[in-house]
Amino acid sequence: MDAGIMKVGLEEIYDILPHRYPFLFIDNIINLVPGKRASGLKGITSNEDILLLSPSLIIEAMAQVAGITLSYNTTNLFPPNPSLISPLVRSDRGGLEGEDYIGYLIEVKDFSFLEEIHIGDRLFLDIELTQKFGNLFRFTGKARAGDRIIAKGELSIAIVSSTG
Repeated sequence: MDAGIMKVGLEEIYDILPHRYPFLFIDNIINLVPGKRASGLKGITSNEDILLLSPSLIIEAMAQVAGITLSYNTTNLFPPNPSLISPLVRSDRGGLEGEDYIGYLIEVKDFSFLEEIHIGDRLFLDIELTQKFGNLFRFTGKARAGDRIIAKGELSIAIVSSTG
């Protein structure tokens, strides 16, 4: 088990991600190893828009979990030059000080959608960092509801300066 496993609640997610209802697709992070992997949770209720059940929004939810994972970076996650990074990583989370940065979903690869989501499901979004090159980060991801694998694949995030 990794040291530094933590949980992140909704209020803290609001502090990290720019997304708000109806475009925020995670309720909390239940298992985070900063800069390495995380598991997010989204409860699918009857109050949810039917579009939330869309495969493309499962990918977006995984990207949001990846963004949270990167926001809690360790000092060796990014290059030492703060100008190469953006506003996801904040110094109060063990990251680099300096300018703000933002993450962009830049690639979706080899995604398979294996089952449908149903009202009442608790959707677990598991993300793991597998590759890093400069300000580019590749993750493998899996969405599951109980023992059912809903979707799996890879996605890449680019972290860039929000000041240009």
